Amino acid sequence: MLVADDPTDIAAFNKEVSTLESLRHPFVVHFFGACYDPEHLSIIMELCPYGTLIGCMQKKKEEGYPFSLPLKVKCAIDCATAMSFIHSCGIIH
Repeated sequence: MLVADDPTDIAAFNKEVSTLESLRHPFVVHFFGACYDPEHLSIIMELCPYGTLIGCMQKKKEEGYPFSLPLKVKCAIDCATAMSFIHSCGIIH
């Protein structure tokens, strides 16, 4: 956990915020802002109402409606596109 009064934590937090600010892509979860509360450092990101991709896939499978092969391929291509973008920004995820 980062602490708002530790200079090392604040520097790491600022670096993360700076990195997130530079990432704008339709397949990357959007960064909206940061909060420097005296007791907590917070990053505000886009809400993903269906949760993670793997969580959504597992839930649909359990409900008897697994992702179709074309949808799985589209998800894989979208993920690869996002990773390519992130790597082009000098970020290794």
